[in-house]
Amino acid sequence: MDATLDGDLYDLDVTQTSGTTGTFTFYTQIQEDFTHTPGDVSVDMNDILSNNVTIMGRVRNAATGPGTWETEADGGGTSIRIAAPTFALTLDAINGTVSPSSNEIRPGDDVTFRLQLVLPVADVEDLVFTDYLPLPIFDVADPDGDGSNGPSWTVDTSSPSAPAPAAGTIKYGTAHTLDAVLPSVTPTSSVDSDANTLAIDFGSFDDPGSNSATIDLLSTITVGDEPFDDNLLMTDLANIIYNTTATESFSAADIDQVVLRTPELTVTKGAVSSDNGSATFSAAVGPVAFTVPNSASAPFSTAFVSSDMATTPITADAVDIDASDRVKFAITVENTGGGDAFNLVVNDSLPAGFRIPLTGKKLNLDVRTAAGTVLAATGLNSGNDNDLFTVEGIEISDPSGTLGAANSKTDADAASDGSNIVVITYDLESVPVVSGGDGVEPGESIANNAELISYGAIDGAATDYTAGNTGSWDDSASATVADPQIAKTFVSTSLNTGLNAADEAVVGELINYQVTLTIPEGSTLSADVVDVLDVGLGYEGIVSISASAGISSSVGDLNDSMDWPLFAPTVSGTGDTGSAQSLTFDFGTLDNTGSNNATRTVVIEYQARVLNIDDNQSTDALNNQAQFRWILTGTGQQQTSTVNAATVAVIEPLLSINKVRTTASTGDAGDAVQYSIVV
Repeated sequence: MDATLDGDLYDLDVTQTSGTTGTFTFYTQIQEDFTHTPGDVSVDMNDILSNNVTIMGRVRNAATGPGTWETEADGGGTSIRIAAPTFALTLDAINGTVSPSSNEIRPGDDVTFRLQLVLPVADVEDLVFTDYLPLPIFDVADPDGDGSNGPSWTVDTSSPSAPAPAAGTIKYGTAHTLDAVLPSVTPTSSVDSDANTLAIDFGSFDDPGSNSATIDLLSTITVGDEPFDDNLLMTDLANIIYNTTATESFSAADIDQVVLRTPELTVTKGAVSSDNGSATFSAAVGPVAFTVPNSASAPFSTAFVSSDMATTPITADAVDIDASDRVKFAITVENTGGGDAFNLVVNDSLPAGFRIPLTGKKLNLDVRTAAGTVLAATGLNSGNDNDLFTVEGIEISDPSGTLGAANSKTDADAASDGSNIVVITYDLESVPVVSGGDGVEPGESIANNAELISYGAIDGAATDYTAGNTGSWDDSASATVADPQIAKTFVSTSLNTGLNAADEAVVGELINYQVTLTIPEGSTLSADVVDVLDVGLGYEGIVSISASAGISSSVGDLNDSMDWPLFAPTVSGTGDTGSAQSLTFDFGTLDNTGSNNATRTVVIEYQARVLNIDDNQSTDALNNQAQFRWILTGTGQQQTSTVNAATVAVIEPLLSINKVRTTASTGDAGDAVQYSIVV
């Protein structure tokens, strides 16, 4: 090709065709270094390489004739960029297990992250890796998660290997090749506690051979023991920053996520059995049956799980107990979280009205999982079971350093065997009468409250997950003492003839009434019976008083007739129209010292007379109402139970008069006439 390019119009011909074109094809080789760049001359990743071209020539202008020349120039260019690195952040291992099947982590776990950077060429300026670890589960200043700063992070530059490094250590993973390409490159680490970042600085390096390389970093940090909600998704963010030869800055970032699993505990409490066969419960006592108090057997023999608890929780209260009854209570600590619960400390209250039994199995404390696995417990005050009722409480021993007393609900066996539920059972006895007036009282509701004082997520750790937090960590159960019962019966009338039946009475006749009080074991304070007689009845007197063995009154001896006057009622009203008589029999404090749940009664029989008043007319029905009253200590409230007696009909004579003359129907003056009057 000569140096002349003929254009289409150079000869002024009429036919125009395309111009003359030419293509120059050439190749260049990227050098290791820039040749005309001051300072740093190495060609690095993401550097821009430019290629510019200029064309110049003289152009003959045919219109002006031969020998006329003009100059024409044009140019162009292109550029390429050196390949950029590829960056990735991944979860590498949990507790040394590489490629774990789940991204769930728990307090105390050693978590290893992999930072991997694939370098197309091992040439870079100011390369820094930064890992932004999520708080509060990771603390870069406390890489071993023991609650205090340290140890300092170290970089292990020995040969790449697969095992996860110890907490606080950064090492090369198996994909790391940079040390083979450039053995002299040694990274350094630093932390920023405020930003909670871990930085690994590789500085600048240049491989004269422009080989590719991989930086493969494994760093391990321990999950801190900080109370946090269960099942939270936590994000780890890491990035790289580096410069080009022209000091242009580039970055790349990646994230990986982990799920924090922690124990989440719920406490419930209920009364589950009693040795009083008449006792009832406010609801089903739980998903399984429990043994009676003072039993040497396991408190339950059938395992239960969380789904059973959801359907039939252990929250019932006992009803209709009395003094000297034993009640078995159950406290459940259920772990619905994804981490085992360790270091459980529980206490309970011992309220007035209950005591630890003095005989037999006494407290009968038992601690086991709902699966039936027995757990040891240690008193933290005096070292015995009774410490359950102290401020310090009892601590439930963990089966091992890695297995908490209340397993995670996510454990494979927890859903099927109940190992995530701890069940604490014990027996209490309702206080009997000791010296008079000091037993449990009818209608008294005796509540006691159980509380989870502390627990944690790591065996033996000091962190208390209840501190500064709120949760369902306490619950109460109660037992209510049975009320006294009152019954009133019409016994008899004093006249019984063919014309005057047993339930009929004439004016002046006496009617016997009987009031029977069934007194529960314990102390009934300020007891009295108020009997309101119908208008037309008047009180006459006590016929008899009797009491079952074990029942006594502070007023006098109920079974001694000499003391019966002490129980004579206070009478108000006359019994006449508008002034019904009210009788108040004062029994003071009634103590039932029994302990075998036998029925014990006080029976009082007294008389009332049918009054001779206008209101008492034939066929009137006379009645009366008796009410048993007592005062419940602590409330000052008067409790009552009311009953009516059967009616008695008033009957009156039906008089007819027949007058008959019994002498002759005629007579003279002065004759006597005799009449007979029959009423």
